[in-house]
Amino acid sequence: MSTPTETFDVVASGQAERDQFSKIASDNARKLDFLGFGLIALFGGLKQNNYSFPIKLPSHLIWSGLLLTAALSADLLQYVYAAIAFAILARLEEKKDPSARRSLFPRQINWPTNCLFIAKIGLTSAAWVILLIHLANSVT
Repeated sequence: MSTPTETFDVVASGQAERDQFSKIASDNARKLDFLGFGLIALFGGLKQNNYSFPIKLPSHLIWSGLLLTAALSADLLQYVYAAIAFAILARLEEKKDPSARRSLFPRQINWPTNCLFIAKIGLTSAAWVILLIHLANSVT
C-alpha cells in the first residue's frame, strides 16, 4: 500500500512497460515469420511430395515469403543499429568529464530503431494477410 510520501515514477514505469511489450511483440513477430515460412513450404511446392528444384509457388506465396524475409531483415537491422548506436554513444560519453555527461539519451538515437520496429510489425502483418487470403482461397 502506498503512502502519501511515496512517489510513483510514471515515466520510468511507462518506459518499462513499453520495453516489455515491444520485446514481446518482436518475439511474436519473429515466431510468426518462421511459422509463415513453414506454411509456405507446406502449402506451396512441398505439398506435392516433389522435393526437386525449382519449386513453383503461387505468386501470393512468393510475395508473402518476400515480406517475411524483409520483416526478419528489419528485425536484424533494428538490433544491429541499436547495438552500434548505443556503443558509440556510450564511448563518446565515457570520454567526457563525468560532470559534462548527458543525463538523458538524445531522442534522435531511437528514431531508426522505432522505424525498423514499425516496419517489422507492418511487414509481418502484411505477409500474414496475404498468406491467410491464399490459404482461405485454397480451402474453398
